[in-house]
Order: sequence, then structure tokens, then C-alpha cells
Amino acid sequence: MSEFVDEDLKVEAALFSAGKPLSISEIEKITGVGRRKVREAVDFLIEEYSSRDTAIELVKIGNKYSMQLKEKYADIAMQVIPTELPLDVLKTAALIGYHQPVKQAMLEEMVGSRVLEHIRTLEDMGLIKKKRESRYMVIYITPKFAEYFGLEGATPEDIKRILAERAGLDTQVSGKKE
Repeated sequence: MSEFVDEDLKVEAALFSAGKPLSISEIEKITGVGRRKVREAVDFLIEEYSSRDTAIELVKIGNKYSMQLKEKYADIAMQVIPTELPLDVLKTAALIGYHQPVKQAMLEEMVGSRVLEHIRTLEDMGLIKKKRESRYMVIYITPKFAEYFGLEGATPEDIKRILAERAGLDTQVSGKKE
């Protein structure tokens, strides 16, 4: 086991506290540690966490890094951490991610009249965007959607599968796109 130095601990503290994936330059700005040392610290921490028997891992997501629970422990965390999104809004987000791009009318058929409130919440958070296409309002996910749900770099198919699992949706049954 290698020894931690102050710069490693600063990088670890930034990643632990962020609650979202961080790029090397973001870590550099937060910690005041130079770019080269940040890269070394991230590599060191990835190796350190993967060599220990721990519930936490450091992973690369796209060009960013995230400290997170290993997937096999996620269900335990879900029992104790408050969700930022109410379950009904989370399910709407999962449906949008699953069917995206999705027509607002189709989403309203699946969710009901409260869907407009859910869309407003998700749009205010910057997770989705609406675009008028012909006679229809179409909803798309944004890059922030993928980042928020820890899905950066995931393919659309991966996003569909992961969101369906997280929201408890039956992946065998899906509405048809209009």
C-alpha cells in the first residue's frame, strides 16, 4: 500500500465532496493542486481504491472522475439518502430518458396530467429541453441529464436500460413512438 501525500488528500476530498463527476481542470481549480499532480493523484486514488476491500470506488466517466459507491451497495444507500427528485418525477425522467426524444403528448398519455409539472421541474434543473417540431412539442435529454444520473459516456441504449432499472420500470413493455 502506497502512502498518501497532502495533494492526494486534497484531490480525494474534492472528489468525495463534489457529488458529481469532476474534470482534471475542475479538480485543479478546487484544490489549487497543479494539473500534473492532479492526474497523478487521480491515478493513485483509482489504484488505491481498487486494491482495497471497500464499498467506494473512483471511476472515470467520459473525461471526468467520480467517487461513488460500488453498484452492489447502491441499494443500501438508496434506503438512507434522500432523493432530490420525488419518485413520480424520477419515473417521468426515466421515461424521457428511455424514449428520448419523446413527444410531450405521448409522455402525457403514459404519465397523466401531472406530466407538465414534472417537465417543468426537470427543465428548471436543466435536465431536459423542449423543442417544437411541426405540431408537436418534443422533449430531449441534455448533457446535464446524463451527468446528474451518472450516465456520461453511456450509449442511448445503456441510458434506457439503467434508467428503467433505477425507476423500477418494466423494460419489456414500452410505448411506441408516434
